[in-house]
Amino acid sequence: MNTPKKPKRHKVNARSGDGVDGVGIYALDNVEVAAAFGEFVAAFEHLEGFLTYPLAILLGGHDTTTAGYVLRAIRNPKAKRDLMRDLLEKAPINKDLPEIFDFILQEYEELSKLRNNHVHGKWFTQHPSQEVFVSPTDDHGLVILAAKKVEAAFFKDLTRRASNLSMLIILELQDTLENRRKPLEDRAESNDASS
Repeated sequence: MNTPKKPKRHKVNARSGDGVDGVGIYALDNVEVAAAFGEFVAAFEHLEGFLTYPLAILLGGHDTTTAGYVLRAIRNPKAKRDLMRDLLEKAPINKDLPEIFDFILQEYEELSKLRNNHVHGKWFTQHPSQEVFVSPTDDHGLVILAAKKVEAAFFKDLTRRASNLSMLIILELQDTLENRRKPLEDRAESNDASS
């Protein structure tokens, strides 16, 4: 047979990294930036898991499992932020909580917005420089005009912030959870003794 074999689809190099010099492609095609961005997204997912601590406290209890159900049921990141902010500012039980709650919610809000803008943004990579640009989704279709250059260091910094906030939540809020748990356990014991 004289005709060349057709390449199998699963062996074709689908990576767009072989772009034409001087031409930008509509993708994130820089391995270093992509890896740093992936690390940030993963760290942010862990951070959202640890938000069960402050939410349990803000709900007036100590049950992080139930707080986790509530948190995961709310799909919209802005709704999560608004719920916790309203509980902190409006619920009487939370009026004496330390200022660390304000910091946690503020930092989470900033990281959440940055995460959403980049996850849902439009990515561009310039060849051969490998410079990466990202733009938030735009209703007017002007995304490339609003694109800003991003580097791996930016996402590494966001990963550090998300990881530090996770550790802060674990280390600082554990005592508050225990303090909320103790009166509930004492009340349960006194109810058992009186029955």
